[in-house]
This record gives sequence, C-alpha cells and structure tokens, in this order.
Amino acid sequence: MTSIHGVHGGFDLIENQISHLPNSPWKSIIDLKKPLSQLSINLSSIFTRKVGNGETFSFWNDEWLGNTKLCLLFPRMYVLKTVKGCLISDRCHQLNGSCNFTWAWRRLVRDGLEMEQYRELLGLLVNFVPSSSQDSWICSLGNTLDFSVSSM
Repeated sequence: MTSIHGVHGGFDLIENQISHLPNSPWKSIIDLKKPLSQLSINLSSIFTRKVGNGETFSFWNDEWLGNTKLCLLFPRMYVLKTVKGCLISDRCHQLNGSCNFTWAWRRLVRDGLEMEQYRELLGLLVNFVPSSSQDSWICSLGNTLDFSVSSM
C-alpha cells in the first residue's frame, strides 16, 4: 500500500489526487472518504497505526501515539529537529527492554517552553518500547482488528 499510496495510505490525498490513483480495492476504500464524511464518519479514525519496529511511521508527522501528530503537540521541539520526516525507529531504540531515544536537535533545548515541551514529550514516551514486529494498521470494523483488504 505504501509504495502506491504513500506512507499515509492515501488518507492525506485531496479529492482530485484520489481520482488519479490506479484502480484497486484500496482505492475503492479511499473513495469512500468523502461520502462517509458527509455522514459524519471519519474513515481515517477507523484505521489506526500499530507501531512495531517503527520503520514505517513518521515520528513527528503521523498519529501514532494518541490522536494527534507529535509535531502539533510539541511545535517548539519540532522546530528544533534537523530531520522533520524521521521515522520512529530513527528516534526510538529498544535496549534491555526499555526505549532509548536519539535526538537530532539543531541546538540544545533551552529552559522555559522548550524544556517544558521536551519533558512532556518524554513523559508521553515513557511507556513506549518498540518491538521486533513490523508496523501495521488496525481496522476497528473487523473481528480481529488486523487490517486486510479482503475483510473490507
């Protein structure tokens, strides 16, 4: 899916871009985005990311830890980043059952709001530990929660 529809699975495409996608079962699912939104059903809320090794999802630009992108929750930290599109695996590494973080700041974090956001970010990440499994998607409509096109 990502090779055809991008890392966001096509959910981030605007309507005229969707019409140019190749015909496929996934394109049919994405095509439901507009009619479902008219019924107050958010298609992207049905599909959520399940982080495994973090090699697929963006640390800052994907909703993977809660319902908001980290770049929006921690804008001061995002501005300090040297690589805005880094993956979760670029920042979080499992070591002895816990997660170690590798940051790439343009400069040291300063006191005040920056330090406050940094501490909040670390607090949000305190229980996160990447696994050895691959990243995947969860579909809240199925019995197993694992996503497959055939289940749709």
